[in-house]
Amino acid sequence: MRASKFIKTGLLGGIAGIMMIFLQVPYPPAHFIKYEPSDIAAIIGTFAMGPLAGVAVVFVKDLIFIFLKGGEGFILGVLMDFIAGATFAIVAGVIYRRKKTRTMAVFALLAGTIAMTAIMIPANYIVLPLFMKPQMGVISFILFLIVPFNLIKGLINSILVFLVYKRISHFLKSEKMEQTIFISSLQKE
Repeated sequence: MRASKFIKTGLLGGIAGIMMIFLQVPYPPAHFIKYEPSDIAAIIGTFAMGPLAGVAVVFVKDLIFIFLKGGEGFILGVLMDFIAGATFAIVAGVIYRRKKTRTMAVFALLAGTIAMTAIMIPANYIVLPLFMKPQMGVISFILFLIVPFNLIKGLINSILVFLVYKRISHFLKSEKMEQTIFISSLQKE
């Protein structure tokens, strides 16, 4: 079972890493901020396997991003992405784990969005002055650009997870997948 969960987490992390690199949409008010849907894979992993699996998916996708797109300027951005994604995964996962219903999923996704948005206020307040000097001031920049971006990102990701999770969860929880992973790991030995 542990090997299966490890492989599923790695698979979701790989998918998320590819999404992070290739599915970026610029945020019009601030060209250097980009929406990418990679947290969808992390949230799906969170709902299917628990909050720690979701955090692990975020970690794997960020490692893939650093490895493939690396550079000194990316480190702070990747750190911020990890903080945002891990916060969302933990909050949503802890809530959804208590009662796995559609209503609880909606509540978990909204709480994850709010928690992610809230944690990114102090995170950005600390990090932004390190690599840029916003003309409008750090606090105004955070309140008028970063907060709306995180709310929009969280809501888009939440809607997409809500629409696809049930279909994908059957695959992640299927016994056939467990058996295939187990048999393929035995064949490699």
